[in-house]
Amino acid sequence: MFLSLTFLASIFITIQFYKWIKFYLKISKIPGPKNQIPFFGIINNFIGEKVGNYGKNFLEIISKTEPIQKVWFGPKIFIIPNTPEMFKTIFTSLYCVDKPRYIYGGFFANNGLLSSNGSVQEKHRKILSYSMTPKMLNQLVPVFEEKIQKFIKRMKNKIDGDEFNVFEDVAACTLEALVKGNFQYDYDCYESDLLKACASSDGITLRRIMQPWMSFEFLFKISQLSKDVKRIFGPIYSAVDKILEQNEHLRIESDDKKGIFIKQLLNLKNEFSEEEIRDEIFILIFAGSETTATTLSMCLLLLAMHKNIQNKIIEEINTKNSNDDFPYIEMVLKEVMRLFPIGPIIFRETTAEIMLESCEVPKNTTIAIPIYFLHRNENIWGKDANEFKPERFEANKIDKIHSYSFVPFSGGKRMCIGYKYAMTFMKIFIVNFFKEFEIETSLKYEEMDVKVLPTITVTQGFPIKIKKRTI
Repeated sequence: MFLSLTFLASIFITIQFYKWIKFYLKISKIPGPKNQIPFFGIINNFIGEKVGNYGKNFLEIISKTEPIQKVWFGPKIFIIPNTPEMFKTIFTSLYCVDKPRYIYGGFFANNGLLSSNGSVQEKHRKILSYSMTPKMLNQLVPVFEEKIQKFIKRMKNKIDGDEFNVFEDVAACTLEALVKGNFQYDYDCYESDLLKACASSDGITLRRIMQPWMSFEFLFKISQLSKDVKRIFGPIYSAVDKILEQNEHLRIESDDKKGIFIKQLLNLKNEFSEEEIRDEIFILIFAGSETTATTLSMCLLLLAMHKNIQNKIIEEINTKNSNDDFPYIEMVLKEVMRLFPIGPIIFRETTAEIMLESCEVPKNTTIAIPIYFLHRNENIWGKDANEFKPERFEANKIDKIHSYSFVPFSGGKRMCIGYKYAMTFMKIFIVNFFKEFEIETSLKYEEMDVKVLPTITVTQGFPIKIKKRTI
């Protein structure tokens, strides 16, 4: 018996060793940083560091110029592409649709669109996309206008006052619009526990991501991290309960494929489990409002730094009606997302071997996609790639650039379903804001210190000073 078990164990170890050698030989041709330590890779660069520095450290370690490279993080390998051609291959491949659970499990909603894979993700995406069509978004515009006007009324109290961090007020505005528009839940988010929970979420998310063993639920549930999650996310869980209680009447069978987010979730014909419903509500509150708020706050800060561009926006607003298109404002928003993509690094996991140009990437390999670097690649955007120039998105210029050079909402089958929602809200916000105000800041563009945890933000916050519009 003992000999049989030993023999079987030997065979198993031999097979695993063969697989490892085969895997290693395939990736050995891919270059990587030379200062990686055997068995540890780059993990020594994170020891003793604050959680808030993890993302920035990762970006600083990897090369900005190599078209493809590999990085070891302990026993895990990351393949890092950095050309639009490779991005296209990844986003359009049937074998790069899944997200690595040990990373996205850190978002605490494994049954939601953000983290789920396979048939669950496909089903949710197909059904919930109906709530993000242009027709449905038009129905949300009155909600957007209402919440933005509430924000503007608050901002009028700050005219000619001291410089302040605008993010918290913008976040409250985006959160109020999101929960009322998508969940029929009218809630005063300013200085609320719900707002504070959403604002505190990034750090704890990164703590779980950077502790891969926490992807095992039994270890997570007995950890201090689990207790911290319940404490920090308590207001979000409470909001989910109230949203479901308030919308209980929507739990009916309906053939109507049109309807806001909560109607799609509670339609019995769509057969969402209770856990899936809760996870989708949680992740939209947790991630949906914060990402839009950060991009808008970044936009206001950059416009406060660039008075000439701010004046061009005001000129466009002065010459158009509210229902018109605002092409220059759209170019400004795209330039903000180019320089500061809300997800500076995103991840995919291969379900079969794929080729990235001449490099073989084995099955079950994590691909780290550095959108931040691609968006600032001088070979694509020119020597002024790090400068804020919205005009680079003029049709005659952007049409000459590879279509996968600008991917702020990801791409392919995992592209963010809320991208039209975000763009619609942000354009309405900017138009209404600059009908009333001019802004300035003491912070200089070259002084901005970017922080990644895991979404992008600025260490100094988003300090602006508001004045009544004079032009």
